Amino acid sequence: MEYGSADVNQIDISSLFRDFLNIALRYNMKLPVNFVLLTKAIITCESVGRTLYPEFNMADYSKDYVEKLIARKYSLENITKQVKNNLTEFSDVITNLPSNINKTINKLQSGEIKLDIEDADVKELSANISHSSDKIAMGLIIAALIVGSALILQTERIKWVAVFGFIMATILSIILTASILKER
Repeated sequence: MEYGSADVNQIDISSLFRDFLNIALRYNMKLPVNFVLLTKAIITCESVGRTLYPEFNMADYSKDYVEKLIARKYSLENITKQVKNNLTEFSDVITNLPSNINKTINKLQSGEIKLDIEDADVKELSANISHSSDKIAMGLIIAALIVGSALILQTERIKWVAVFGFIMATILSIILTASILKER
């Protein structure tokens, strides 16, 4: 079912969540445990509701509650409270910043803190880029051999050069494919 254009009372919440979970499984998405438990609870509620009352639609019954939750979350009072809390935390950080910087500098000078930067990730990324660029270069050489050999074939002379080019392109293609499969 396409949910984007559906009316709320047309949506089967159980199917919606089942479809969502199937998509998450298909693409190896990791979902929070609480979300999965909530989904299971909603599916169970809708199933029990439909057993007791076949016309039951979870979306209809939960619509007012969800609207109230959204209104409460985005109310001026709640937003003001969040801004006040954030400003208080920011004020604390700014107030303590000079002394924290001073303490850190003193610890660095006394040798209590040592910075050891390991560039293993950078080296790995560099190696991956190098392997990728090698494969791209090999692919370009193969393409050039194929195109060049095809052009040589169009002439009446030196067809053996074209055959040699095709053979080299085939050998290099096998080597490149083997290299790619080996890495996987």
